[in-house]
Amino acid sequence: MEFAAIQTKPTSARSLLVKRAILFTGDNNQAAQAVYRGIGFLPTGEKYGLVLFKETSKF
Repeated sequence: MEFAAIQTKPTSARSLLVKRAILFTGDNNQAAQAVYRGIGFLPTGEKYGLVLFKETSKF
């Protein structure tokens, strides 16, 4: 689940002129979702995946 900021506190990223922030959490991670909502983020309804590639020293 993706969350996007719609409102933040004056001493936060918005005060540093950040216009958009995206946080990710698992669909079942209710605790993280509650924290994100509590600081002004709302779900966007978008779903994303993350792929991590193993680092290699060969080119």
